[in-house]
Amino acid sequence: MGETKKNFKGGYRMKNFGKLIAGIGVVSLALVNGARDAQSLTASTTASASATINTVFTLSLGSSSVAFGALNVGQTKEFPGSTGYHHTLTVNSNQTPWYVKVSVTGSLASGADTISNTNFYWILDSTNGTGTIANLGTYTAFTTSPVLTYTASTGDTGGQDIDLRYRYQLVDPSDQEAGTYTATITYELTQIL
Repeated sequence: MGETKKNFKGGYRMKNFGKLIAGIGVVSLALVNGARDAQSLTASTTASASATINTVFTLSLGSSSVAFGALNVGQTKEFPGSTGYHHTLTVNSNQTPWYVKVSVTGSLASGADTISNTNFYWILDSTNGTGTIANLGTYTAFTTSPVLTYTASTGDTGGQDIDLRYRYQLVDPSDQEAGTYTATITYELTQIL
């Protein structure tokens, strides 16, 4: 049983020939699989991503009145006093440039009597913004035409609240008629597109 017969003259034994053929088959299979692994197929596609960022553009006023109270003839009065501020105008915008202007609709009036706007002043006292305060440290007389008070910088556009803090001053002329005088102050926020 342990003997192998020769199939060919001077030749191979059948048992060894079978092992040789089996070995060649394993090597061939490994080479074919390796060649298949070395090749790769790639497919790709694209998708479009988009988002719309809405414009933020708001203006609000902390208080809707400036009440000087009673003045004596010829008296100068600051509101709310020589320190602090009264109005906080809050702006929120995510774009620049933007700016704020202030005006008054007309002179302070009590019936037919008026106090000239040359006696009624505003000052932008402080801000948490990084923009430019117009007329820094100086009271400016109100006019019926809007006057620049603040110009935003790029640091003012992160969607955060920028507070503009105003104070006011009134000089009662020495010959002024008694009465309760009123006028309307307008704050205007403009964004350049």
